Amino acid sequence: SDPTYAQDMIAADNYCAFRIAASNGLIPAMQLMIELDREHVHDMIAENDYQAFRLAAENGQIKAMELIMASDPEHIHDMIAAGHYAGFLWAAENGHIKVMKLIMASDPEHIHDMVAANHYWAFRLAAENGHIEPMELMIASDPQHAHNM
Repeated sequence: SDPTYAQDMIAADNYCAFRIAASNGLIPAMQLMIELDREHVHDMIAENDYQAFRLAAENGQIKAMELIMASDPEHIHDMIAAGHYAGFLWAAENGHIKVMKLIMASDPEHIHDMVAANHYWAFRLAAENGHIEPMELMIASDPQHAHNM
């Protein structure tokens, strides 16, 4: 089979298939695309400001996030910081505490930045949606700024 044909399918519509697979936590599909197009793995992951990672975080797809981070380990901070820490924010909004903890553990030197992004928007979204555990996690992780949340 022609490997460029598979690469063309994977790259179609700015790697849309990979982003949707990540959003839905479809690990076998993600693994197949990574395996078939190893030379473009970073492009696949970085497309649309790391949207695959951000969508996986938003939807609580922790295994997809782990696969993405393992496949492009030198860009983990970039994934996490994308969209003003949008993955963290969306995880807080949806109450995905395990996702929030994974993100914090994967980029510990930037915890204050992720909690404080967009004027503590993650905290407000967690509060608006009644997600107490994410609220408590953010307060505990940045207690000297809790009054700003």
